[in-house]
Amino acid sequence: MKIKQKLISNKGKTEENNFSTNNQKLAQSIASKDPEVCECARFGKRKLSWATWIKGFSKGKKGRFLDRKNIEFSHEHVIWDSSKDNIGFGTKGLYSEDVDSKDYKYDSKCYDGSLMRKAVSKVKDMGKYWLVGNNCQTYGAKVKNAYQELMSQSSEKN
Repeated sequence: MKIKQKLISNKGKTEENNFSTNNQKLAQSIASKDPEVCECARFGKRKLSWATWIKGFSKGKKGRFLDRKNIEFSHEHVIWDSSKDNIGFGTKGLYSEDVDSKDYKYDSKCYDGSLMRKAVSKVKDMGKYWLVGNNCQTYGAKVKNAYQELMSQSSEKN
C-alpha cells in the first residue's frame, strides 16, 4: 500500500496559525481512525534524507546519552503495523510518508495502536523544528510520554 507523503508547509509568519492548524489536522486524522482489528504501533528509525546510517549513532541503545538527549543521527516516526498509518515531525511540520520505501528499523516494543492514536492527538504544538532540541525524536518522546499518561489514567480507572 502506497501512502502519499503529506507535507505541512510554513512559508511565512502570516501562515503560522495555518501551520499549527494543519499539523493538528494530520494528527487528528491519525487519531480518529478506528481500525477493525487490534493494531500494533511501533517507533521506527531510518537514515536522515541527507546522510547515511551510522551504526551506534543512528540508533543507539535505549537509555544511553544519544537516546536520552534525542540526538541520534536518524529520523524517527510512529508507524502502525497493519494500516501503515504513520506520523513524524520534520522541518515542515508533521507528515506521513511511504514507510515501506524508507528502510525503517523498528523498535521491538509493540504499543497499543488505539491508545497510541490518542497519544498522537494529545501532542498539540511542536513549534519550530530544530535539528538539536526540537526534532523528530523530541516528537517521538512527547508521544511516548502522552501514551504513558493515558496508560496511567487507564490503570487508575480499573
